[in-house]
Amino acid sequence: MKSKLFGMMMLAAVAFGCSSDDGSQAEDTINLFVNHFKTTSLTSLNLVLLIQEEDRIGTDQYIEAAFIEGFDFEPGFTYELTVNRIAVRNPGTEFINTRYELISVDSKTEVPLETTFTVPLTRIYPSSFYYNWIRGNTTLGFTIDGQIPIDCSGLCGPLDAVGDAAEEVRGVFRHGDEGVYVLEQLF
Repeated sequence: MKSKLFGMMMLAAVAFGCSSDDGSQAEDTINLFVNHFKTTSLTSLNLVLLIQEEDRIGTDQYIEAAFIEGFDFEPGFTYELTVNRIAVRNPGTEFINTRYELISVDSKTEVPLETTFTVPLTRIYPSSFYYNWIRGNTTLGFTIDGQIPIDCSGLCGPLDAVGDAAEEVRGVFRHGDEGVYVLEQLF
C-alpha cells in the first residue's frame, strides 16, 4: 500500500510539477538577413551580428545574434541565409533563448566601400554601469573588444581619450582591408 501511495504521489508530482512550457523547444526553417558589420550589444558585453528574420527583412528592425552555428561571417558583406531557428523556453520565466543553425548561404553581397555604419564604442547601462569596448592605445593600436582592428587615422588621440570620459561614445566607420574598421568620426 505504501509503495502504491508513493507511486501515485510521484506520478502527481510529475504531472502537476512540470508545466508544458518549461524548457519546451520549437524549431522551424526561416530566411535570415545578416547585416555587413558586427556591433556592440545592447544587452550584453559581446560583439553581435545584426539580423532580420522573415517579415522584418528590408525594414530598419534588427535583432542581435551572438553567432549562427556553421556560418562564417565576413565583414563588408550582407547575407541572405536559410537557417534552422531553435527557440527554447527557459523554465520558470517568459524568456526564450533563440539560436540559429545554418542550412545554406543564399546570397553574399559586398557593400560599396564608401558605406558608413555606426558602432557604439562605450555604453552606460542601467544602474550607471559604464562599459568601454575600445582596447589598446595610440602606440599599440586599437581594437573593438580585442576582436576588430580599428584604423583611427587622424582620430587616434580622441579615440585614446574616450576611456577617460565615462560617457557614451559612438564611432562612424567604413570597411577597410581584412576586416579592419576605418574610423571616420567620433560623437
